Amino acid sequence: MSNPDILTPRGELEIWKVYDDCRPDECVLNDHNIITSGLGISLAYLYAGSGASSVLEYQVNMFQIGSGTTSPAAISLQQLNDPLDADQYKSAGSLLATEERQLLVNEIVTAPQTFVRIPYTQIQKVGSKTIRYTLILDKNSANDLGKNLKEVGLFMKNPRGGSPEASVLIAYRQFDLPKASDFALVFKWSIIF
Repeated sequence: MSNPDILTPRGELEIWKVYDDCRPDECVLNDHNIITSGLGISLAYLYAGSGASSVLEYQVNMFQIGSGTTSPAAISLQQLNDPLDADQYKSAGSLLATEERQLLVNEIVTAPQTFVRIPYTQIQKVGSKTIRYTLILDKNSANDLGKNLKEVGLFMKNPRGGSPEASVLIAYRQFDLPKASDFALVFKWSIIF
């Protein structure tokens, strides 16, 4: 028996290598992700009316990529292990829109970190209970770091509603891929409620 008042969110992530030459696109990962406790905490703020007063603060509109790894069983995961900084994300010709923001970890606001904005055109409702976020690391972004990219996280803007603003990690996934200038990485991330 299903109770419609109980949310059991889950996520699915596809990662694609998209080449700008004649090579076909290549799906390199198609699997689930970890929904973190940050999503639950954010929804609790929303439903209790104790967090941000504007719905805009509850938008999932940022992501980070990192080169570290964390235990995949860490449901209370609140941040990436080793997120990229602004210089690592962008090189000449990069199309990424980055910003420095603080993060809420264990109810403590961290020092600023670099986040990538997700354009509204890349956030779509694809089913009655599904939202898809398309994250793009273009061919001129996050290249030749001397280490593989190994983690990605989705973030809610500022559900606590506090000042200074602090984002919250709501979904996380590990992977292990190099990044080079001959392809873009496209992350098709679906959150299902």
